[in-house]
Amino acid sequence: MVTELKRLKKLSDGEVNMMEYFGYEEDQWKDGNISMLTSSLAPEFIKAIIKHKKRKESYRHLSLWYFGEAFVASKLAPSVKEGWFCSFKWLHDPTWINGKNPDREKDKVIADLKRQFYNEALMKYIGEDKLRDLQNIGKMEQKGMPSKPKAPDLWLIDKNGKSHFIEIKRLEVGDKPSDEQLVGLALIEKYLKCPVHLLFLYRAGKNIPDGERFDNYLKKFEKFKTLV
Repeated sequence: MVTELKRLKKLSDGEVNMMEYFGYEEDQWKDGNISMLTSSLAPEFIKAIIKHKKRKESYRHLSLWYFGEAFVASKLAPSVKEGWFCSFKWLHDPTWINGKNPDREKDKVIADLKRQFYNEALMKYIGEDKLRDLQNIGKMEQKGMPSKPKAPDLWLIDKNGKSHFIEIKRLEVGDKPSDEQLVGLALIEKYLKCPVHLLFLYRAGKNIPDGERFDNYLKKFEKFKTLV
């Protein structure tokens, strides 16, 4: 199992990543025990937002919501310098360009975390001008391309300061990347010049599917790269 961020296979190389987890880890998460994440070296932003979303008052508390993001962030943590849960609408929602998006958030905790993401991630590493250009490119109406690209689950920066964007799926439940997510990854790789990764989690004891199962996603990603 890959546990170093810089060793993740790149989607542009026609490769996906596989990461094994154990049933008890999934069961504990479903029971509301998120110590796997909170006791790890994962970035504090990721801990804070998932901890809030999995709080006892939330309908997500006794569920598998955010298991994938938490598991991957925890396992890769030793090789991570900074990182964020970044599955927001910043690739197509114009309110992210000028930092107004958090003002629309009713949940104060999430609003504060979104402001932190805007300042410490979007503005520090991308900037308003580049983000505006990115959204304009992403919204171009082109045949066969969704109009609202989605940002991936995690944005992690390795010890050398290089950004990596990771979309996480769980084989156990038949999780698949949507076209909107693949377009988002294509935009990020092409215009932000960052490696993007597609990572599948599988439960220990299950057979790992052969590479042909993922060919369709790889072909779509390559197609979207030529369209964006």
